Amino acid sequence: MGRKGWRMGKAISAFLDMDKLLGKNFEDGLANLDAAVRSGGQNAAPAPQAAPTLAL
Repeated sequence: MGRKGWRMGKAISAFLDMDKLLGKNFEDGLANLDAAVRSGGQNAAPAPQAAPTLAL
C-alpha cells in the first residue's frame, strides 16, 4: 500500500470505529471457520451475507 492509501486509511479510522463496524462479521467468520475445520470440512458454512452499509 502506498503513502496515499496509508493516509486514507488513517483518515477513515479517525472517523469510523472499525471494530464496531466489522467486529460481529469477523467473529461470525472465525466461528464458521472453526466449525469447518473441526468438522473436517463436512459442514460447509452458509453463503456470506451482503456487506453492511455505512451510515455516515
